Amino acid sequence: MNTSATPSDPPPLRLPPRLPKLRAPMQGLASGRPQAPTLDTWLPAAERVSPPPPQPGSLADRMLSGCILIESICSVLRPAPSATHALYERLASRLDLVGVLPAYSVDAPEGAAGSEATKSLTELLKQHGSPISARAANKMLEASGVLERQERASSNGRKGYWCITREGEQFGKNLTHPENPRETQPHFYLSRFADLVKRAGLPVTIAV
Repeated sequence: MNTSATPSDPPPLRLPPRLPKLRAPMQGLASGRPQAPTLDTWLPAAERVSPPPPQPGSLADRMLSGCILIESICSVLRPAPSATHALYERLASRLDLVGVLPAYSVDAPEGAAGSEATKSLTELLKQHGSPISARAANKMLEASGVLERQERASSNGRKGYWCITREGEQFGKNLTHPENPRETQPHFYLSRFADLVKRAGLPVTIAV
């Protein structure tokens, strides 16, 4: 039997030689389209050029960010001038800016000549022998527009605290709470406490 190819037989299929595999990792697989390897791909790890570490912001950038944060705090919490002064002092210390702020600030009601002494509502009620609790008195001050209730986030959800309103700033000021700097603690001017008692109708007898 003759097994030689005839003119009607198709020519034998010849495959091209296989290309060598690239050892470089293919990039751009996330998009489905491979990209050409970069120069760093072919260099040993020790010879690859690493990008420079991120540099901290400039002094002007950090100062601007700090001032914006303080202004936001002041717009929400309305701290007393002395408390605001303390925030700017802390910022200046972080930026190594010494001697750029005034030595002190004045906490006083409108029309006063200088800073005036203040006390917490609990201390004032106790000093004048009032039978009402600070909790009940705070509610009366809220109804008269002197105090308002604010909230902040806490580990147990939301926590409320008292804050003197803009209208109430003639009677007192907002200090930073000693137990939590994210809260305010209302303090009231001794010289205006009689006016405060009259406005809110507090059961307090002021000795003349």
